[in-house]
Amino acid sequence: MLLLRKLARAMEVAVDSFVREAPDHETSGRRIALIGLRGAGKSSLGAKLAAAQGVPFIELDAEVEREAGAKLGEVFAMYGQEAYRRFERRALERVL
Repeated sequence: MLLLRKLARAMEVAVDSFVREAPDHETSGRRIALIGLRGAGKSSLGAKLAAAQGVPFIELDAEVEREAGAKLGEVFAMYGQEAYRRFERRALERVL
């Protein structure tokens, strides 16, 4: 729930908007964010979902690497999780 609250705050939407069902006309032009544990299949599912919807797929980890100018492992090793979160926040703001 805490992660959902942080994501909602970053996206400037209500938390319940992540789980509320809406008619198709209300969801056109909106973004979908997949969240979950590492290795849960978000990237694989996200790519397939984006292809099915005919929309671009953006993987936030790749955007964080672009923002930091380094691979994720290097970001954690050199700067730690706090810096990773700063890069992540900047990347998320940029893609939104």
